[in-house]
Amino acid sequence: MLMNVFYLAHLFFLVSSQSSFYDDLQTIELKEYSGVEVNIVPNDSLLFLFVYLNPDCPISQKYASKIRLLSEKDMVSLIGVQPNLGVTREQIETFKSEFQFDFPIINDERQLLTSYMGATVTPEVFLVDSQGQVIYQGAIDNWFVALGKYRPAATELFVDDVIAAWAIGSSVQVSKTEAIGCLIQD
Repeated sequence: MLMNVFYLAHLFFLVSSQSSFYDDLQTIELKEYSGVEVNIVPNDSLLFLFVYLNPDCPISQKYASKIRLLSEKDMVSLIGVQPNLGVTREQIETFKSEFQFDFPIINDERQLLTSYMGATVTPEVFLVDSQGQVIYQGAIDNWFVALGKYRPAATELFVDDVIAAWAIGSSVQVSKTEAIGCLIQD
């Protein structure tokens, strides 16, 4: 109980302060399951794509190849975030190996980053520019219509479209969609 009060007070400080997104990230311990710290430094030529994942979520698994393709884009630095309590390092290593993920996956079981960003399901994505603005939040694309229901193929590629618009300096047409996935445990 006391630890939860500490984390809520810490989160309140982050949200109520006048600091930037990147300053706020410095106050949240961002570590991979191996213990390696993940440093996120703003860069005018990069977008940061935070992808909330759960190795046990069938939708996260179904999106693995698309997520891997997004991680290979030149102007995107992809960071996985696993927000659920009880997921072990071995589970994450198996997940990364099985789906050939070569990007870091942050252990956010205390849900500081999750609460700060407002993530609710896996997979859910947040695309952040060099100014610390979330320029897109939501689903990767419209492949999933509802839990257990999906199209043969996506007809709207939300993340790809936002990245393409950003790359040419165009305004983002869709900045938020509803992500469909496995609920993040409280």
